[in-house]
Amino acid sequence: MLIKLSAFLRHTLRKEDDQQVSLQSELDELDLYLDIEKVRFGDRLVVSKEVPASLGDKMIPPFLLQPLVENAIKFGLYDTLGSVIIRISVRETEHFYTFEISNPFEKDSVAPKGTGFGLSGISRRLYLLYARNDLLQIEKVAGENAEETDIYIARLLIPKESMQDL
Repeated sequence: MLIKLSAFLRHTLRKEDDQQVSLQSELDELDLYLDIEKVRFGDRLVVSKEVPASLGDKMIPPFLLQPLVENAIKFGLYDTLGSVIIRISVRETEHFYTFEISNPFEKDSVAPKGTGFGLSGISRRLYLLYARNDLLQIEKVAGENAEETDIYIARLLIPKESMQDL
C-alpha cells in the first residue's frame, strides 16, 4: 500500500502544473487511488469501469475524476457492511466527454463527516475552466421497491472544444 500511495503522490505532484492530461493518465492515477482504497475496504469495494480504449489519448483537465470516485466510496461504503459496486463509465458525444460515477446509497443513513469540499471544489474548477455551471450534474435514482438500493450518480461533462468553438 505504501508503494501505491507513493506512486499516487508522485503522479499528483507531477501533474500539478499541467493544464490538461490524457484520459489514460488520469485513469492510471485513479487506479492507484482505487488500489489504496481496496486495501482499506477489501472485497467490499467492487469497481466496474466502462471506458472505450479509443478515448485514452483524449485530453482533459487533471484532478476531476478522483474526487468524484472518493465521494462515491465515502457515501457508498462507509455506512454499509456488504460489498458495494462503484460504476465508472466514460462516453463521447458530439460536444462532450461524459463521465458517470455511480454508487448505491442508503437514503436514511447519516452522511459521513468531511470537509464538504469535493463536489463544490469540482464545480468551482469547472466554472473557472469553462465559465459554465452545468458541467457537474448530480442525480439520485430511487430503487423501484423497498428491496432495491437507491443510486447516486455524479455526471461530469468535459467540453471537447473551447467555449468559442461551441
